[in-house]
Amino acid sequence: MTGRVLAALLVSVAGLTGAGPASAQLPNGDFELGGANWTVDALPAGWSVYFPSVGGNPGGHALIRAPGNGSSREQACIRTRFDCGEPADLTICGLGYQVVLESSYPDLNTARMCVWLDGRIEYCDNANAYAGWTTWGSAIPCGAHEIAFCLVVEPGSRDWSARFDNVNVVREISVPAAQATWGRVKVRYR
Repeated sequence: MTGRVLAALLVSVAGLTGAGPASAQLPNGDFELGGANWTVDALPAGWSVYFPSVGGNPGGHALIRAPGNGSSREQACIRTRFDCGEPADLTICGLGYQVVLESSYPDLNTARMCVWLDGRIEYCDNANAYAGWTTWGSAIPCGAHEIAFCLVVEPGSRDWSARFDNVNVVREISVPAAQATWGRVKVRYR
């Protein structure tokens, strides 16, 4: 399933179960404080990571740049830790973020944006699906997490950049709805 389908599924499940949003913490997910609360992994030679205060959607964002023409697959990541409530029955967290991949020589199969959650790939996709800022999301278990946003380029690729913004989490508390039975439906519409 794509990230968009998962986000829509999370919204529809929340609506069906009577879920309501609760607080969650992802410090500086909008990058308005630059790189505060984010760490940068060791960078391959020539790569760079910036946290510009303009050019995001809107305002600040994270920017990973790869010079390209490398001889091997390389990647660079930014990461942060966050808490999305306590693991419990009837709760789920919604993770959302925006990304745009850009290149002056776009060979669409030579770069990917990957999201890692707790050391496992949550999502990874090549660049051919992106046109401007794109919103992605998925449902994740509640609890403490580490998330990483990465730009991955293939050997011989040209210059690529990945911009990330509006990273957020929302904990949904599900409240079971009263179950409708066929008898109740018949009585209501007679």
